[in-house]
Amino acid sequence: MISEAKRKYNKEYKKWYKLHHHDKYLQSRRREKRQWRINLKKRNPYRYWAGNVLNGHRRKGFIVNISVDELALMAKKAKYCSLCGGEIDWSYKLRGKNTPVQTHPSLDRADNSKTINITNIDIIHIKCNTLKGFTRRRLFLSICNQIIDYNVSI
Repeated sequence: MISEAKRKYNKEYKKWYKLHHHDKYLQSRRREKRQWRINLKKRNPYRYWAGNVLNGHRRKGFIVNISVDELALMAKKAKYCSLCGGEIDWSYKLRGKNTPVQTHPSLDRADNSKTINITNIDIIHIKCNTLKGFTRRRLFLSICNQIIDYNVSI
């Protein structure tokens, strides 16, 4: 039978151990998970991006009818922005605190419906998608042409 003093010591030791070593374990696990994510980004940035984009759209309530692999394949083929023609930057650099580089990829929905499938999406720059906003591509391009025509005449 364990004495009362031994039982109290064991209880105190468990509290001390949990307090001092459990945090170290969690920190090491966090470091391992972070390193795993960084390695995944480096190994296959297209699939990593596709998974994040589709999960984000699902969380926002979109109906996603495309797999991560299909979008990753589409992303791998997309070397240039289809709106401005600039090269898409697939590296994961951030400009400031969690601010993406303006030439990073963004998913553009052609008809702005709540359904995402292979026929109504395109991969363009973040800056182009931000400028385009919720307008359709044809309307956006016609507005750009009006701006150009007006400024040429000045």
